[in-house]
Amino acid sequence: MLKRHRETLETRLELVQTRGWCEITWGELYLWYTAERLSVKTYKHLLETYRELRDNDSANLLVTSVSGGIILTCPSETSQLTEIINCGYDNAPSIG
Repeated sequence: MLKRHRETLETRLELVQTRGWCEITWGELYLWYTAERLSVKTYKHLLETYRELRDNDSANLLVTSVSGGIILTCPSETSQLTEIINCGYDNAPSIG
């Protein structure tokens, strides 16, 4: 991975901390990892980089696949809409 791609990845992952989510397009992933196909190694690297930024070896991310790429969120900040409707926003159980 090129240094500039690593820096962009770190900036995106920091958005998870500051905004609660980030988006990474499929094109970016293929470009950053110089890949024709994304492997488990790619996702392991994403998680390792996030854990380094958080300085927390047990930090985790939720991944939602969308047509244009992936959306990463913190597990503790994610609930299903049906749970929010049934329990209220503040009382909805978190996913993860």
